[in-house]
Amino acid sequence: MMPPSNETVLVMGAAGYIGSRVAKRLALDGRMIPVCLVRRTSRVYRTNIEVRVCDATREKELGEALRGIDTVVNCVGAGGRAMIAATSALYNVARRHRLRRIVHLSSMAVYGSAAGLVTETTPGIPPLNQYASAKLVCEELTHKYLRDGGDAVILRPSCVFGPGDEQWAARLARLLHSSRIGDLGPAGDGFCNLVYIDDLIEAIVSAITAQSVSGETFNISDPDPPTWNEFLIRFARAIGATPVERFSQRRIRAEATVVAPMLRLAKMAAAPAGFGRLVPEAITPSLARLWRQEIRLDTTKAADRLRAPHTPLEHALEQTAQWIVMSRLNKANASQAGNSMLARRVHR
Repeated sequence: MMPPSNETVLVMGAAGYIGSRVAKRLALDGRMIPVCLVRRTSRVYRTNIEVRVCDATREKELGEALRGIDTVVNCVGAGGRAMIAATSALYNVARRHRLRRIVHLSSMAVYGSAAGLVTETTPGIPPLNQYASAKLVCEELTHKYLRDGGDAVILRPSCVFGPGDEQWAARLARLLHSSRIGDLGPAGDGFCNLVYIDDLIEAIVSAITAQSVSGETFNISDPDPPTWNEFLIRFARAIGATPVERFSQRRIRAEATVVAPMLRLAKMAAAPAGFGRLVPEAITPSLARLWRQEIRLDTTKAADRLRAPHTPLEHALEQTAQWIVMSRLNKANASQAGNSMLARRVHR
């Protein structure tokens, strides 16, 4: 079924990194009308994008928010229970509203500890963390909606990377600048499955408009990933976090098994007083496993059916590094201005 002209697309999770960019991309496209669904209006949006506020886990509120909507992009990435509740509510309401299509964002996390070349039919291998388990439940809800006659597409992006990204850009940059990571040796020889943010957004737009893809699942990732060591060394050089230190497996293991639990406890203790951000990032056991996991996502299906684009890693690194450098500069300038203002007050 071809999408109608001026199709209205509701973006769930529009306050997040991916959802906000989906809405902006659709607004620039001109063929579709984006509507942002958010839990609260604490974010400033473009003036030409409609914002609807509701708790997506409540069917009555979500039903009101879906009035006049043709298609939904589900980018909700909250905690496991909230993510499952919002997805369940969406499909329950969608059965009554007759939506043209739902594009559901899952994750490569559903493959768990799988290794080698992974296609969309590869089953997940334990251990699966809570996030991956929640994503699998949401996928099963999607398949039930499909069995009931609905139209839906599942996308499984890898680690989303690019300007503005906190998890795989800013966090890794802070770890590199603080010499917490670098060349990880054998602990970093796993494949670095990344997807540049612009490529993911284009894949989402294609999933909205493509014909004959209902019921399909697509891996979205770099088709030729480097190792994590190769990526981290290049990223470190791009953001000026040099020299790049080489780390032993023993040190990484200690970070994941000894230091990480201590840092989590410290963050929990500091959070009520508003000092949680001062606690350094933890290198978690799941992150350490990912760095050595020899998994590669097969993206052939997405390239053929969705015409999913691929931005060269060099360009992705350059654009992301520019954002990291500017963010650090702006933060330093703001800190300097704050110190100067405090000094003037003390002097007076």
